[in-house]
Amino acid sequence: MYGNKTRRLFIAIELPDHIIRKLKELQDSLKKEVKGKISWSKPENIHLTLIFLGDVSEEKVEGIKASIKGACEGINQFILLPEGIGCFPDIKNPRVIWVGIKTENNLLNDIFERLGAGLQDIGFEKESRKFHPHLTLGRIKYFEDRESLKKGIAGVHGIFIGEFEVKSVILFESRLKPEGAVHTKLKEIKLGG
Repeated sequence: MYGNKTRRLFIAIELPDHIIRKLKELQDSLKKEVKGKISWSKPENIHLTLIFLGDVSEEKVEGIKASIKGACEGINQFILLPEGIGCFPDIKNPRVIWVGIKTENNLLNDIFERLGAGLQDIGFEKESRKFHPHLTLGRIKYFEDRESLKKGIAGVHGIFIGEFEVKSVILFESRLKPEGAVHTKLKEIKLGG
């Protein structure tokens, strides 16, 4: 019935325009300082990814939508604060430059845990890594000068990005194109509804 069609999917929280603008300013500051080859995320493509599902067969899409709905049930809108900047796995061997996410309650983690349980019920493996909510600014290919990263991060460390209200959780499809990934909303589940 579905054939072998797959979709590259992820579940995420969309960022408002004022946060995207501040992240672009942050990237622009880092670009001036950091020497090396870095694949910078397009600001409009930066999301707070909860779970990256990868290539998923078409027949699982409805189950994923139901899992998101179940994970959001009974959860009202809440505030998140992008704060702090760092690298994965660490500053000595950096592969990803990120901005952290601070929350005053456990609602983000609750959604993540509920999503994991719901997705396990439809055949996905439980996420093995600890949940570390973050916004990816760029992926490092190589450095010309590793100290430039430390200096760049130190220079933007205290920048206030702002806070935002989480109003929904979204299932996105990501299509890889030569000019970069194109993200399309497949389903948006509103919180507090």
